[in-house]
Amino acid sequence: MARGVLLLLCTLLFVGSARIIAGDLGGFVVSPFRADVWVADIQRPRGLVIDDGGDVLVVSSGVGIIALWEETPNGRVDKTTIVQNWDLNHGIAISDGWLYASTNTTVWRWRYYSGQRREAIGMEMVIRNINNDNFGRPTEGYGTGTLAIDRGILYVSVGSSSNDDLDSYRARLRSFDLGRIPWGGYDFAQGLVFADGLRNEVGLAFDTRGRLWGVENGADELERYDLGGDIHDDNPAEEMNLFDGPTGTFYGYPYCWTEYKLSSRVGHGRGTQWAWPSFINGSINDDWCREVRNNRPPEITMPAHTAPLGITFYNGSNCGNMLTSSSSFTSGNDNGKSQNLFSFDCVYEGDAFVALHGSWNRDTPVGYKVVRIRMNDTGLPTLPANRNVLDIFGRKEPLSRCGDGAAQSCFRPVDLKFTRQGVLLVTSDDTDQIIRVTQDRSYGARTDASRMAVLSCCAFVLAVQPGDQECDNI
Repeated sequence: MARGVLLLLCTLLFVGSARIIAGDLGGFVVSPFRADVWVADIQRPRGLVIDDGGDVLVVSSGVGIIALWEETPNGRVDKTTIVQNWDLNHGIAISDGWLYASTNTTVWRWRYYSGQRREAIGMEMVIRNINNDNFGRPTEGYGTGTLAIDRGILYVSVGSSSNDDLDSYRARLRSFDLGRIPWGGYDFAQGLVFADGLRNEVGLAFDTRGRLWGVENGADELERYDLGGDIHDDNPAEEMNLFDGPTGTFYGYPYCWTEYKLSSRVGHGRGTQWAWPSFINGSINDDWCREVRNNRPPEITMPAHTAPLGITFYNGSNCGNMLTSSSSFTSGNDNGKSQNLFSFDCVYEGDAFVALHGSWNRDTPVGYKVVRIRMNDTGLPTLPANRNVLDIFGRKEPLSRCGDGAAQSCFRPVDLKFTRQGVLLVTSDDTDQIIRVTQDRSYGARTDASRMAVLSCCAFVLAVQPGDQECDNI
């Protein structure tokens, strides 16, 4: 009883009502966050990047690259197409006066300056022949060509060519020196294998310490008869990987997979490494996969088939401040009253945020939401592991199939980035929207002293009984 009273006091101090609430999008939003539609008419928006001036550039499938910006003081969002290329699929990055984007076979770049808002020119080929196997033969491939750039090095993640390949040739994170691009671009095979054995590392992002992370989509249709037969509903786990080891470190695919949930009779616990059934032989087995010298496990796991496609880290920009008048909006949940919104609070600095696109290969759908990965003072996921993936907003349960030919359209997040104002933007390719996530006025107006009181209160509550969503989301 005392614990319940204390939790109630913490909750009231925190936001007055820190519970899962219905959002303006018809889904759920976890307090203290708010979500609204920033733009509603972008054809299949996928990868996002924000330039130094604050303009938002988005890959629009079947169109090209669209630049968007808010007009002040009315807050209207204007847009214009700056690259027309129907084949662009996902990857986008900006570095040193160039805009980079990828198709299924090629990485291109164009001259670009912040706030350009007109057609980009000077197209150059950076990487070619992405969809070849290790014998130079074209493949169909699952890959997205996700891009990340740091200090003149371009990192490209492509992914597997099938559900379970015979080797990891394509399923790698390769790096390319942008200061030495040969005439006609690099052949994909010339890239340095920065990390190996990554089935489909769709999301890439650097954290606030400058380390590169990725989120990985696991394989489908997993069956292992010694572990229960058809175990595909809950295995293999989706992964969040850190790339801070020696160049070429191996992360498992296609020989190994990660447990998310197995029967207590056979399972060894979430994160355990197992051998993929078709590779089990004298040299590849469960023990081999569990040896970290052979196979580096993920930092955390996420439910199977949730399909993490985007990851970003909050650097604390403008944290805890009220947004400008252009970022206020009228919410249907507040009887038409105008809401003053706030940036993400400083307590989220360093945390990761992941877009889960949602499942297709699961009997009961999962995912279709944005989650927070809480990080500790060393920049690693907070323990215990079963409480470090926290909902922010998404579709309500019970979920139905969406996308991939389904009759209805629904929120399916792809990529996400923080603006310089501390606002989180999220693309949804199935609804042609970009969603804006902020914090509500009651929480944003709290003083540093009151936030510290909340943290102390909740620290005590969690010590007594872990797992309270209200305290977890602080």
